[in-house]
Amino acid sequence: MTLVLIAIGSLLAHEWAHGCTAAALGDPIPRLLGRHWPDPFAHLHPFGSILLPIAMAAFGMPPIGWGRPLPFSAVRLGRRRSLLVLAAGPAANLMLAAIGAVVGWREVVLANLALCGVNLVPLGTLDGRRILHTIRKGRYA
Repeated sequence: MTLVLIAIGSLLAHEWAHGCTAAALGDPIPRLLGRHWPDPFAHLHPFGSILLPIAMAAFGMPPIGWGRPLPFSAVRLGRRRSLLVLAAGPAANLMLAAIGAVVGWREVVLANLALCGVNLVPLGTLDGRRILHTIRKGRYA
């Protein structure tokens, strides 16, 4: 159950970093949606962030899940700022992994490195695909 709580907290930090970064760079959408605060109800998906990870852990599997993707105005932000917003989630996970390493909490390190690594895979709706597309095409997708 500890790993599930770490995964949910890490997912919350990941999504909040996207929202906080977009709001700080001038996009009004995260503020309008209440996604610039670390409110778990705004960032966590009821099934993907809570029920699925708990069910997987109950069956002895690693807790896998997802949060609510953040819509933001790439047109308003432009290419470079959009890349910063997209990279903010994985960067938050790297920071949490570093803190976990300093404190000596192995589960926090592993969970956040896994979340960062999976999110950088260039497939589907993951951050890695969106980053790659923004770099290649010059716009967010």
